[in-house]
Amino acid sequence: MDEIKTLLKKFDLDEKEIALYTGSLSMGEANMTDLAKKSGLKRPTAYLAFKSLESKGLMGSFRMRKGLRFVATRPETLLTK
Repeated sequence: MDEIKTLLKKFDLDEKEIALYTGSLSMGEANMTDLAKKSGLKRPTAYLAFKSLESKGLMGSFRMRKGLRFVATRPETLLTK
């Protein structure tokens, strides 16, 4: 995971974005409440970090019956950017 964090810093991600992205990688798909807890962020802050990561193509979301789920893109995609 340290290698991924080092790589993410090279892409100018801030600490909150890195925390959310790596938390999402370790959880797979998750709702924002659980993802924010795993990342050590407050939920509103996690949403802001998600929006930033989404605009960079590093995270996405999809709707399920029980609500919105969030997921990180695979780290390998960073190497193609």
